[in-house]
Parts: sequence; C-alpha cells; structure tokens
Amino acid sequence: MHREQWIVLLLGICALAADGFAAGIQYLDRRYVYGMPPEGVWEMFRFLAPYGLFAAGVVVLVVILLLAMRRK
Repeated sequence: MHREQWIVLLLGICALAADGFAAGIQYLDRRYVYGMPPEGVWEMFRFLAPYGLFAAGVVVLVVILLLAMRRK
C-alpha cells in the first residue's frame, strides 16, 4: 500500500473510533443522566442503528477510496 492509501485507512479507523466513542457517550448519558437505558434487544438495536449506519458508510467510502487509489 502506498502512503495515500495508509492515510485514507487511518482516517477511516479514526472515524470509526470516534463513532464508537460517541455511541458510548450517548449510552452513558442516557443511562446515568436520564436514568432510562435501552432495555431489551430491539430498543438497543434502535439506539445503535444510527451509529451502525454511519460506520457502514465510513467502511464503504474507505473501500471505494482505497480501490480508486490503486496503482496499476
């Protein structure tokens, strides 16, 4: 892999880490500040769905960029 591809990969990993951190902060905020944590599988799924969609978008964009930056 070339330097530009490593930079794209690093930015993608940083974006996924930031997304996970945001999901954790939101969960802790909802649990300890508001006192109403997500209960059950379906409610937890609905709570984490926006973060999962963002993570999937990041993965798709990183893969597309890595494939586009391939040297022939």
